[in-house]
Amino acid sequence: RRQEGGGLHGTHLARMTTVPILQVSEEAGTIRRQWGFVFANGVISRIIARYAEGPPSTARAARVFSEAVGGFMMQTPAARELTRRHAAVIEVDGEPFQHGGILGMLAGTIQPHVLGFTPFTNRKRLRNSFNYAIGALDASEAIGLLPALVRGRAWGTHPGLRNATAREIRIDTDEGFILDGDVYPSGVSRRLTLSVGPRLRFLRP
Repeated sequence: RRQEGGGLHGTHLARMTTVPILQVSEEAGTIRRQWGFVFANGVISRIIARYAEGPPSTARAARVFSEAVGGFMMQTPAARELTRRHAAVIEVDGEPFQHGGILGMLAGTIQPHVLGFTPFTNRKRLRNSFNYAIGALDASEAIGLLPALVRGRAWGTHPGLRNATAREIRIDTDEGFILDGDVYPSGVSRRLTLSVGPRLRFLRP
């Protein structure tokens, strides 16, 4: 409230923060652009999609995750489909990412909470790049490394694991993906480019 005399009294100035969003461009004759904070594909997007089928809760997250791991150990058909590796041609900042099949990939401009843990090892605020994590290994190997991965370790100990930052990632694949909860199904050949999009301003609590 502004009072006579030019002073400000009884007013709390709002604090603002600026957060960039992720831009996902799809080349299919024309270029279609979409924006969000978190992109995921492979086993990550499949598990998130399964989790999203019911009401969100820590208990449901634990149940979906344990069903995926337990089903894989029992080699059920549903779990094998959930944890299969997919083919993709990937370039990170112009450099090819060599692999024998992608288990899953996650990218974003914020640190998401995925089934109870935070996946990105980088904790610094980014302006012109984004975080990403790629798993290019069999599910059996990933399950064995899971406790260390959840704690942010083991990412630099396996050639099929990468957790870093990038300015641009190109992906050629027919694997589906999730962008902020919106599901884009598999079976469609896509050429995607991930980059930093516009910056949004938010009120800070």
